[in-house]
Amino acid sequence: MCSDFAPLVERVEEVVGDALLGVGRYDGGSYEVLYISDGFAERYPEDRLEEIARDMYLEHLSNEYQKTLLYDFGELNATVRLFDRGLAIQVPTSDSTGFAFGIERAALPVVDELVDACRTLAPRERR
Repeated sequence: MCSDFAPLVERVEEVVGDALLGVGRYDGGSYEVLYISDGFAERYPEDRLEEIARDMYLEHLSNEYQKTLLYDFGELNATVRLFDRGLAIQVPTSDSTGFAFGIERAALPVVDELVDACRTLAPRERR
């Protein structure tokens, strides 16, 4: 783990505990893994992590356009992607840098409650 960001990783671990899968930092086209759980490291080889980091940076670039569309909302603080078994959270910190976190979905039960409410209480959309 990069010692410059050890306090950040420690704080995230305090908040989500063992549900933390990984923490990464991207800067332009490069990235570094600040923390990765053993189980996550087994599931995602290094080349796959590089691909994920590249995608995060491309998403970061699209944030500028999103900010022009939603200008009334203010600055974009983070994006959250919810998957069946995890959350991917991206926090931009400048025009080209940011952090990404992987967290097991079970760590944030309120998210499941909101998603379940939408899926069970809202009328089904036709596809």
